[in-house]
Amino acid sequence: KDCMADCVEHVLKAKSLCLEAKDKSLALMERAVSVKDQLDDVGEMNIKSIKTVRELGQGGEIQEAIDLAMSMDDLVLESTKSVSTMVDRVTEGFQNLPDILTEGFEL
Repeated sequence: KDCMADCVEHVLKAKSLCLEAKDKSLALMERAVSVKDQLDDVGEMNIKSIKTVRELGQGGEIQEAIDLAMSMDDLVLESTKSVSTMVDRVTEGFQNLPDILTEGFEL
């Protein structure tokens, strides 16, 4: 019972982290489309287009996209650790079951 309760906690944590990563990935897609649209508007290279590219690089939108991507990486790593811990707990719980319940199962 305690093992199952612990597993549920890890599942809920992993689910929450995955949902947060999904939200960040949607925000990242929006940022990428915005950057792409701004670059599409540049057209041929001239003083105005160079200024536009410089403003885009200095405006923080690209850095925000990079930061979002890096934070998503951290979320996925934390979620993976949570799932791994859950699997360990399930294995531990299974190993502690009476032999009559585990007969015929290999772990």
